[in-house]
Amino acid sequence: MRILDITFHEFFTDTRQLVAEGVRKDIDHHLSNPPSGSTSSDIRLRARERENNLKLWLTFDNPLAYGDETKDKPFESLLQAVVADKQDIRKCL
Repeated sequence: MRILDITFHEFFTDTRQLVAEGVRKDIDHHLSNPPSGSTSSDIRLRARERENNLKLWLTFDNPLAYGDETKDKPFESLLQAVVADKQDIRKCL
């Protein structure tokens, strides 16, 4: 059981690190190359929202939990962090 516990701990640690790196790179990309039709203030606002949701997601003990029984909603925080365009989030829920 201890080996399983260590394995899951390391898996979640690696997952958090990979997601955080990917989201932050994507935020930087969108800030330096804004999509056409977007204002810089909209891009900066969305970047802050994504970073805040990423920070929240990183605090969860079970970052990959999904479903109504999870009161903290890690999946929703993850979606808000990963998806750059808010309009696309509706497609994921």
